[in-house]
Amino acid sequence: MAVSSVSRRAFLSGLVTVAVGSVLAACAPAAAPTPTPAPAKPAEAPKPAQEAKPAQPAPTPTPAAKEAAPAPKAGVVLRLLETPSATVQAINDDFTKKTGIRIESEVIPQGVDPTAKLIASFNAGGTDYDVVRVDVIDLALYAVSGWIEDVSARITKDLIEDMLPFARQAVNYKGKWYGLPKDSEWKTWVYNEKMLKDVGINKPPETCEEYVMAAKAVQEKGLVKYAQTWAWTQGENIACDYPMLVASLGGKYISENDELLINKDAGVEVLRMMVDWLNTTKIANPASLTAKNIDARNAQAAGDAAFGFHWGTPIAVLNDPTKSKVVNQCKMGLVPHKAGVASWTVSGPECWSISKGSRHKDEAWEYLLFRQGREGAKRHFIGEGTVFGWRSLFDDPEIQNFAKQRQIDFEIARRQAENVVNRPMVPWYHEYSAALQLELHNALTQKKSVQQALDDVVSAYNKIKGKAEKRY
Repeated sequence: MAVSSVSRRAFLSGLVTVAVGSVLAACAPAAAPTPTPAPAKPAEAPKPAQEAKPAQPAPTPTPAAKEAAPAPKAGVVLRLLETPSATVQAINDDFTKKTGIRIESEVIPQGVDPTAKLIASFNAGGTDYDVVRVDVIDLALYAVSGWIEDVSARITKDLIEDMLPFARQAVNYKGKWYGLPKDSEWKTWVYNEKMLKDVGINKPPETCEEYVMAAKAVQEKGLVKYAQTWAWTQGENIACDYPMLVASLGGKYISENDELLINKDAGVEVLRMMVDWLNTTKIANPASLTAKNIDARNAQAAGDAAFGFHWGTPIAVLNDPTKSKVVNQCKMGLVPHKAGVASWTVSGPECWSISKGSRHKDEAWEYLLFRQGREGAKRHFIGEGTVFGWRSLFDDPEIQNFAKQRQIDFEIARRQAENVVNRPMVPWYHEYSAALQLELHNALTQKKSVQQALDDVVSAYNKIKGKAEKRY
């Protein structure tokens, strides 16, 4: 999901060391539903002795109202740690009507991170919640700790093949499947078309060089002071943008053996580029160093930035006259990239998984299919704009119509969705991310050279990895 203002990442980086310990293993095959026995035929009335012909059977009285058959699994309760939206509540209600399985959601107070409560439940056996929400950067930790159920035997080939590549990564770790996609959003590149046309640029920049030229042009004309505000505060978002930029320059971030590769080649080139944007060409707002996601979007909505890199579907906000001064000026585009390299963005997908300690694993999987399968994902998108992880939904007429109403460029979205990078999926991600954020800031503020900062990140990563591997 998009990184929130609540420092969930920072909390987890201190928590994971003591949290992992209990490894559980269980896998229950899905039970077939018990068939309902057919009703017995009514008995015929006895034949009177004086009649040669058999008498007609006595008519069965017609009941005043036919009782509805009980739902097949009435009495089963699935528990979740979630504050359900109106769309989710409607899905839950429909699921209960269909199956009899009741969904009990434990509401999360505003501004409270549920992670501590969830991990405490895992360490106590994982029986408090049947279905749990898992961020992509937590999947590795939850999997190796034995906290979530391996659903490889349940998930079908059809579902796997229909998942968008980055959404597939969010539910698979080391070849095993752990759930179904939820909130499969990525960051969207947005440009102000009007500003570009005002300086004689009739198409959005495709390469990094074209981006710099366009940024300088809008600044020199006085349309904006800084072409873009990035969300580069020392937090998780800068740890999202950096791997996207590495991929857009054709670089490799981490090896198949979890070796960090960022202190060479594209990793170094990207950080030098970021430093240059802030300190030399000055096309990046210095406020980027303290800006969060909403600050970056607000800067573009206020007309103070020609470009933006935002989570989800920001065009809806930028075209809302109550929130924006640039209504109908902005459009979605592909992230600028190195010539000859594909355009990449970064994702923040999540999934719903089954808790290893759930006593209702079959019913929990049935619920996941209903809620997060194609039809459920469609309801989420139309009901609240939540981005889906199913490729086939791009061709759904109702979804296309909704996207058109919201001015979402589905052709751009479809193309971008095929090239989405995830952050490293390692159980020690949170400790590593904290080290990365620190050293990126050291380079951007010129406290360290680019090479020294990245060498220090790799050194810290290797120490964290070495200690973590002894725990798992």
